Amino acid sequence: MENRCLLITREYPPDRGGVAEYYRGLVEHMPSDMVNVMTPVDDELGIKNKELGSREGVPVMRRIFTWKLWPRWGRLVVSLITELRRERYAWVWVGQVLPIGTAVLISRFIVRSVYRFSRHSGTPPEAVANFQLLVFTHGMDVTALRGRRRWLARMIFQRADLVIANSQWTKNALLLLGVDKQKIHVLTPCPAVAHTQPKFQIPNSSAKGGSAFGGKSFTRPLILAVGRLVARKGFDTVIEVFARVQEHIPRCQLAIIGDGPERSRLEALARRHGIDPQSCFMGALESAAIAQWYARASVVLFLPRDNGGGDVESFGMVVLEAHAYGVPVVASRSGGVGETLEDGVNGFLVEPGDVSGAAEKVMLLMRDATLAERFGREGHARVKRDFQWQARAHRIMQLCALA
Repeated sequence: MENRCLLITREYPPDRGGVAEYYRGLVEHMPSDMVNVMTPVDDELGIKNKELGSREGVPVMRRIFTWKLWPRWGRLVVSLITELRRERYAWVWVGQVLPIGTAVLISRFIVRSVYRFSRHSGTPPEAVANFQLLVFTHGMDVTALRGRRRWLARMIFQRADLVIANSQWTKNALLLLGVDKQKIHVLTPCPAVAHTQPKFQIPNSSAKGGSAFGGKSFTRPLILAVGRLVARKGFDTVIEVFARVQEHIPRCQLAIIGDGPERSRLEALARRHGIDPQSCFMGALESAAIAQWYARASVVLFLPRDNGGGDVESFGMVVLEAHAYGVPVVASRSGGVGETLEDGVNGFLVEPGDVSGAAEKVMLLMRDATLAERFGREGHARVKRDFQWQARAHRIMQLCALA
């Protein structure tokens, strides 16, 4: 097929996380015969390369990306050489600039060199593996670059035909790196739950209704926080905000969904504030279970911060997920989070680490049901209008001249 694309990514479902869901949402809203996905299997478990399979109609190739030799990602080069000789692609989409971008350029060079010195004739070597190159970026893969890795990434961006940024904030980081402005296009992620029924349309979903999840009963106003438990996400600030709110609204409850390396420290912090960790730490949950929590929430807290070394939130998918369910959000003005929320329209923005300011906004929303519902409706309307995967898929097809 003349316009077929190959997406190579280290993260793709069933992997969890925002990057994996980004690629799932994009690819699964394109024609199924237009994109092949190459993603890793776990070589440490001794799993061999798997033949072409599919997920939701999308062809997915599971390949071993690493080996014990240096460079570890050299095994990906072998897989790519095989694939580029097997099929002709119009575009190769790089899911992570390093190391996949490096592997793609090396693979193209080797394929062309072998062709040049083989017995083939009549076709110039440049016509072999003659794909165009698109590189996706998600924030930290740009901001955390240092030294040799920074130099290598800049070289890959220079050779790319298109660079996709997941937010305006990431685009600005690319510009600071010296990437050609004309190459960069912003394609923000969208919530996978964009078509869900918002809570203001669900009977008995208000804070007055009662629900029980995971064996825990929640019949009082609920503050919800969702995400991986890492320092950048600011869950320590969430706990401090909840403790402050509870002083004024004793009936409120907290639920934290997610897991990660910060969990033990956060549980200890909760205890110091008189909060029972078993009552609020829900762990990592499947999407269907998380949906129930969003539908039950009175307010969603999302309070990330700049953790140094380029460790910054580049977007704010939690905000859009909450809005898809019609839930108002209080978020911190960090990285690209401000692109997901209109302050005073569908939620509130506060400065990172501002416990008093965030607690004040949470209490305002809990005490003013009319304002909370208005924010929820505005957020839901914006998700339906501006954050749909069909539009993102159509846009990338236009950029690649595939439409």
